[in-house]
Amino acid sequence: NVKSMIGESSCDSDNSGFKTSEDSAHTYNSDEVCTVDLIRFLHDEDQSASLANDQIVKTHTIGFALSDADATQFITDMANVGGGDVYAASSAGELVSVFESILTEVKNDPTSFVSPALATNAFNRLLSRDEVYFGLFTPQLSEAWLGNVKKYNICVDSDSGTFSGCNSLDDLGKILDASGAEAVDTSDDKFKDSAESIWSGVVDGKATTQGGAGHEITDFTDQTLYTDTDNSGTLSSSQLLSATGFELNSDNWNDPDLSSFRAAVCPTPSDSDGSDCETRMLWLLGQKSTTDSDTDISTDQRWSVNDVLHSSPAVITYGGSDSDGDGVIDTFFDKIIYGTNDGVLHMVNGETGAEEWRYMPGDFWGQQQDMFANGQGDHIYGLDVTPTIQMIDIDLDGTIETADGDQVIAYVAARRGGDNIYALDLSADLTGSSSTLTPRFLWRIEGGTGDFSRLGQTWSQPIVATINVDSGSGAENKEVLIFGGGYDAALDNSATYTPADNGDNDFMGNAIYIVDPDDGSLILSISGSGSGADIEVSDMEYSIAAGIRKLDSDLNNVTDRLYAVDTGGQIWRVDLATLEITNPNPESTTVVGKLAEIADSSSDSKQRRFFDAPSVVQVRDTLFSNESDYDYVLVGSGYRPHPLNTDVEDRFYAFRDFFTGANEMTDLVTVNVSGTTDGYPQIDGSAYDNDDLIDVTSTILDSSDSTHKEAGGWYYDFTDAGTTAEKVLSSPVTTSGIVTFTTFAPEETSSSDPCGASLGLGTAYNFDILSAGAALDWDGDGDIDLDDRTFELSSGIPSSVVPIFTADGVYGVVGVEGGSKTLGKLADLDPERSHWYEGAEF
Repeated sequence: NVKSMIGESSCDSDNSGFKTSEDSAHTYNSDEVCTVDLIRFLHDEDQSASLANDQIVKTHTIGFALSDADATQFITDMANVGGGDVYAASSAGELVSVFESILTEVKNDPTSFVSPALATNAFNRLLSRDEVYFGLFTPQLSEAWLGNVKKYNICVDSDSGTFSGCNSLDDLGKILDASGAEAVDTSDDKFKDSAESIWSGVVDGKATTQGGAGHEITDFTDQTLYTDTDNSGTLSSSQLLSATGFELNSDNWNDPDLSSFRAAVCPTPSDSDGSDCETRMLWLLGQKSTTDSDTDISTDQRWSVNDVLHSSPAVITYGGSDSDGDGVIDTFFDKIIYGTNDGVLHMVNGETGAEEWRYMPGDFWGQQQDMFANGQGDHIYGLDVTPTIQMIDIDLDGTIETADGDQVIAYVAARRGGDNIYALDLSADLTGSSSTLTPRFLWRIEGGTGDFSRLGQTWSQPIVATINVDSGSGAENKEVLIFGGGYDAALDNSATYTPADNGDNDFMGNAIYIVDPDDGSLILSISGSGSGADIEVSDMEYSIAAGIRKLDSDLNNVTDRLYAVDTGGQIWRVDLATLEITNPNPESTTVVGKLAEIADSSSDSKQRRFFDAPSVVQVRDTLFSNESDYDYVLVGSGYRPHPLNTDVEDRFYAFRDFFTGANEMTDLVTVNVSGTTDGYPQIDGSAYDNDDLIDVTSTILDSSDSTHKEAGGWYYDFTDAGTTAEKVLSSPVTTSGIVTFTTFAPEETSSSDPCGASLGLGTAYNFDILSAGAALDWDGDGDIDLDDRTFELSSGIPSSVVPIFTADGVYGVVGVEGGSKTLGKLADLDPERSHWYEGAEF
């Protein structure tokens, strides 16, 4: 009985109780009576008391070739009270466009594909701090998407009594809101509607454009945007970006020194007050334009944070002072930096959430015209890789003091936003929570030219490593920056897999670079034949989009080995001897070998690609291998640019590298300009392929089977396991001999509703790396068997597993669409070096 549910008086024939947003009453005919009130009831009232949060119905209306004024008002009223939008269409094509807009609106939930970022404990590296940050975005049909970064607490100490939602071992790893209560709904793994993130001061729930760092930007006149020159200009090394011509604020938009900036941002450059150019320049700081938006913070301030898509926030901890006088630095100041796809790097005060400044490289000036117009079209990308933070604490006292020569350097890549990498000096002596710093521009690496001619879209997050170099006066340790050559957008076409067979048409990004972090100059390059790189390898034809994994094989605090994976299903090992920078033939001291090749271009189902860095683990195995000491290289395949692809039979792989010593390949491998290899990893010099591995999809390794003990490793086949098109879209993490990783399947096989919309299904996996069996009791039945290998997550693409170090062990957390999932304990806390190598740089 609709009348009894919504109230008899509301359904009177004249419906005089209902008013539109313009506060005018309307009368409906007998066919329309009560419709508006019913739609309002469906939108305002919880439709299911048995489900957590409010289950409401949002109503959109479409007027198809509608000209009658009363009918138009009627459908407008329905949309107004139903929380939806009203659309008009007069043709089949327009109707299709309207439905596309509505379906996009239905999907426009806050989303996160990046890993949660944890604050580093600067004073106890064995334990995580209890702050965690999430990057969010909301997909749109338009070119620009909105985003945000929010701060929460995370339960790392169940005995502290600090948080109401952190009282037992079962609570460890849970995300907590500003009140200390659990912030994530366990029924769907999304943030609760009632949750309040720490900076918010309001209940912001799962909304992208409520709370967080974005809502702390309330006055564009307080904002500062730093920039540098574009590629056509010059900028001296270590240029303070607050200098004339490199800082934009609301008072200097028409300064003559910013003329080149205005020329790129404004279709009609002008320095006149009230001009369109003034509107656009102040819009960069957050001033509201003439376009109305329900996300505007005030009549003057727009929502000015764009999407945080792949750039997980990075936390920088500056040690500050000894607050209690005991001689120990115990006061510290967190700064958060993150990239957004309008081409901006943001720095935020970790205590207050206030944005201190934003930096836009000159390379992104030109795209601001499209961002301002924000028409429908392909999504625009900017700075879309997690920044790499290098902390240089000369005296190891836990505090950054520029007088001691201490430094904080941020290295920022662009992913789809371009083929450049930027370095900023963020060093400062901070002594108070309100202390700010001004960035210095150090250098820019320009891809596709000069020494970096094979550098494509910069997908590969740079890592910092210490290697041996000889500049002519003897060997010494030097910190360097290492990254892969990135990605070639030609590979977005799923029909494109094999490079053209003409000898000089390899995919862009088929390279490994080692550079000097002081000035961005090249130290060593490795790439394919004809590339002009220092070392040329004929089979290195595919883009290296993943991060490079480093290894110190002899534990002398010097990186002597690198592993790189490519989009052709190949794994490369590089043994680094002392790099003689003045030596014109560095290949005489550095050796490259191909560990594995697991793809076949002739079959669509076998066109496997690697997009995420492997986990590299040193092991001692006395049961499942004939050689007790070897290194495991663990990695999963998946077509990251096309997560909905269903053609490829993807797998998770574990490769045994038996050449464990530093530079052990040197005597066995010869790599010359033709790429000939001998003796690695197999006697005949061939790389491992699928036939050299054991299929453990439905079994585990057998310690009594000589074939298993001699094999080059093992693999798990998702297709054979019964999941269509399941793929790995994240890097694995190994703790205490247990590798964990996440997958995504585009078709949610667990749903029994044939009419239900599917966002795909995420799954977490765990394997004992030696036996290939499960290592954790994930189904909770008291024993560990093959069923324990998997842990079902929620819909959408999950992040990598993030390890949380607590006094009670290592716990796992996964970022899922609109929230997070706790995996429970992954390992007991063991302060000794044991099966752990991840190579994170922040």
